[in-house]
Amino acid sequence: MANPTTPSKGTPTASGAAGKTDVKSGPYDPKPGAAIKGGTGRTESAASAASAAAEAQRRKERRPELIKKRREELRRIPEKRKKEQLYARVGFAVVGVLVVALIGYGIQQWLHNRDLNKIPTGTVSYEYQSGQHDDTFDAWTESPPVGGTHNNVWQTCGYYSAPIGKGNAVHSLEHGAVWITYRPDVPQDQLDELKAIADDQSYILVSPYQDQASPIVATAWNHQLQLQSADSKDLDRFIRVFKNNRKYTPEYGASCVGTNATVG
Repeated sequence: MANPTTPSKGTPTASGAAGKTDVKSGPYDPKPGAAIKGGTGRTESAASAASAAAEAQRRKERRPELIKKRREELRRIPEKRKKEQLYARVGFAVVGVLVVALIGYGIQQWLHNRDLNKIPTGTVSYEYQSGQHDDTFDAWTESPPVGGTHNNVWQTCGYYSAPIGKGNAVHSLEHGAVWITYRPDVPQDQLDELKAIADDQSYILVSPYQDQASPIVATAWNHQLQLQSADSKDLDRFIRVFKNNRKYTPEYGASCVGTNATVG
């Protein structure tokens, strides 16, 4: 019978089931990996310290530059403020000029409109009643007539080169039209101006008229103005004041499209 032998350290021995071995190598270490873990922590701390030191060095190197930059900024503050004050004064001055210009323009426009909205000097007023219709009436006092009895059918507004029915024209006046009549001897350039007025505006009736005192006469219901020229500012004023004006028009807003017949 063979004597049992004591296994030496590091020699594998059988234990338990067949084929299962317990291998031990080197000195016994109760906390494997502890030394390695501790070594890694020290490496990271060293790297962080080195990075912090490098950052501190960079800051130290940049400090003179930052101080210089800050001093330059402080030095420029008064100059910057002066520029801002200058810009502010210039801005206020420009705004002031614009305000004065706008006020002046507004006053000018107000005066201009007030002048245009004034009844022209020389306008004669009458007091005829509206709504009186008679197709055979032909006894008006004024020439051209300014109101009173008139035809049942009104004249279509526009420019006419031949005379139109007086009673038809008076009915158009009742609807708010301004009737501009001209003598046959009025120069062509004046006729062109009158035609342009009739073409450009509604409620304008233009036609020749033989028996009138002035070359051109502007007539609205119960108002009439004698004129020497078609380009007179008084003609513009008369049209602006009386044309389809609720205050002066007996049948305000009524149509100015009726008959196109002429009598010439």
